[in-house]
Amino acid sequence: ADTAELAAIYEHAGVGIGETDASGRLLRVNEAFCALTGYSRQELLSLNISALVTEEDRAREHEFYVRQVAGQLDRYTLEQRHIRKDGTQLWVSVTSSAVRSAEDGFLYSVRVGQDITQFKQVQERQQMLMGELNHRIKNTLATVQSLAYQTVRKTPDAHTFYEKFQGRLMALSKAHSLLTRSQWSGAALRDIIEDQVLPYREGEGRRIILTGDAVELTADQAVVLGMVFHELVTNAIKHGSLSQP
Repeated sequence: ADTAELAAIYEHAGVGIGETDASGRLLRVNEAFCALTGYSRQELLSLNISALVTEEDRAREHEFYVRQVAGQLDRYTLEQRHIRKDGTQLWVSVTSSAVRSAEDGFLYSVRVGQDITQFKQVQERQQMLMGELNHRIKNTLATVQSLAYQTVRKTPDAHTFYEKFQGRLMALSKAHSLLTRSQWSGAALRDIIEDQVLPYREGEGRRIILTGDAVELTADQAVVLGMVFHELVTNAIKHGSLSQP
């Protein structure tokens, strides 16, 4: 009864389980191993484990397996790319454990494989986002540094510097907030202009009217044009059409 129960657990386990001989040929597989690879049980029993691993990861797998057969490793775990029967690739976490006897040494290896493709995709996306975030932070700091330099170069006193610099930082912040809502995929030109001129559209009559076709901007274009329209509005308030009702 115990043997039958163990056999049932082996066959219906939620992870792929296979047994391999010293050459790496599959001797026995469970149902989940078949589902993981896309091969039938009969097809798998004629294959070597190297046929299931991508060429990029095959040498590393072979090195570890040779050491295990030789008695240098009892167990090892690798994250590697596997090739399914239909040619698609997936990430699999494989743990290989050697079964030995005192007389004969290596008998076979038990391989447990689990699909970790979704985990690896999330991991890769996180790394990509961290790299992108680092790039944006550097760009933003460079922009702030440039704003500070340009502002202090043309302002006679600390109070004027504070007012101008604060206004420019707010313009930069508005552009970033707009882009965050679209996950930095870009922004509409109209939205960029509206964000910068909205405080000045109220008052007597319609002081600012926006017309024109829809224009989509990249993230970098949106940030730059946000700053441009801030400067145009600020100048218009002080010296131009917005200086009067």
